[in-house]
Amino acid sequence: MIIGISGPFCDNNFGDYTMLINNIYDFMDSDVQIDKIIIFCYEKSLVQDLCRDYFNSYNVEVFELKISIERADQNSFMGVDHTDDCFTPMEILRTVQNIEDLHNVIQNVDLMVSCGGGHFDYYWLGLKRRYRLFSIIAPCIVARHLHKNVVMLGHSFGPWGNNKEFFLGLFNYINFDAINCRDNLYSKKNLNAICVTDNIHEVCDDLSLINNRIDNLVRNKKNNFSNYYILDIYSSIQDIEHNIEDIISFVQKMKEERGLIPVFIPHGPEYNGARQSKLLKKYIPELIVYESERNYLPPEEFILLLKDAHFVLCEHYHSFVLALTHKVPAIMFIRKIDGNHFYYYNKTVGFLKISGVLSKSEIGEELFCTLSLPELFDSSEVFNTKIEKIKAILSEFSFELGDKKKDYIRYILNICEGGGIRK
Repeated sequence: MIIGISGPFCDNNFGDYTMLINNIYDFMDSDVQIDKIIIFCYEKSLVQDLCRDYFNSYNVEVFELKISIERADQNSFMGVDHTDDCFTPMEILRTVQNIEDLHNVIQNVDLMVSCGGGHFDYYWLGLKRRYRLFSIIAPCIVARHLHKNVVMLGHSFGPWGNNKEFFLGLFNYINFDAINCRDNLYSKKNLNAICVTDNIHEVCDDLSLINNRIDNLVRNKKNNFSNYYILDIYSSIQDIEHNIEDIISFVQKMKEERGLIPVFIPHGPEYNGARQSKLLKKYIPELIVYESERNYLPPEEFILLLKDAHFVLCEHYHSFVLALTHKVPAIMFIRKIDGNHFYYYNKTVGFLKISGVLSKSEIGEELFCTLSLPELFDSSEVFNTKIEKIKAILSEFSFELGDKKKDYIRYILNICEGGGIRK
């Protein structure tokens, strides 16, 4: 079987490219013989590095789409300018400059997989991300033209904003054979709102179970840190500076009362952690900024650091998922996008809900989540109480999400194996 995979894993964003690695390993470990994986991407630099480091023993090919639409600069308002524009599948394909090559490659694909994230929302129709969304969608559209089976792994859906019509047209055109919602909060309802009601599965996040191949890499590494907690925030420079006194006070209290030092782990370059860590280091000299020898953060390095941390304060959703599934207390800052919290709220609370963790909390998601930086860096006794409550819940909780994901992987592979190519 030949599997094609598209997704948002080209941006040096830890969660997205780790899902790609983990999913390819899961496919390779299945009962179905996988002859080749073809990765469709909009920028191949990082993907080629991942292939070198993780897939060198597999038959993995990289295809880079060339999208002709203009790419907006960093001055675009949070990347959500002109998100009410509406495009048909035909218009999307007309932006692909190497469409004939794309068509020829997908001719050989048996199963087309749209790998998660949370990129099916109106934010990704903004000027800064639109070319990326089109390059992710185009292979799925072409696969449907060629009567291939098209499925999804580990997605969040919505909010649609003013662009409900675009997503209604897109999803009902492609007509996915299987859709995996990684939450059971809003995603399925958002799909229903655009008239998508069939083939929906509420499974879990792709990183709810880490493949043994990654775990083996973790076991072979040594952690040189001790008595620490992890900071993983990527708020704006202005927000961090505005709340720096709260952050400094929190760090001092953790050092004085618990003998703990902060380790900051950037998830990516520039505003995806690197700039924030540099700013915090200026105000907090004792802050340790973790730096990998590679040009991206390897999953095994981050997981190793997570497992030994006393707790995690994070703004990245996958830091939260990986911390909890490794029984490490974590508190997530649910930041606003375009004026509201719903995008990260759905992902974060949706994970707590679908995993069953939320059912063990007597005060709901407020135990695990905050809505502002001052709440995240609360240096009062309330913080210690929260951490101890989360630790108690996790110590007695068994994450059984992995079996659900394995069943879903088996199911989507059997769509091709048992059902044949869709006509």
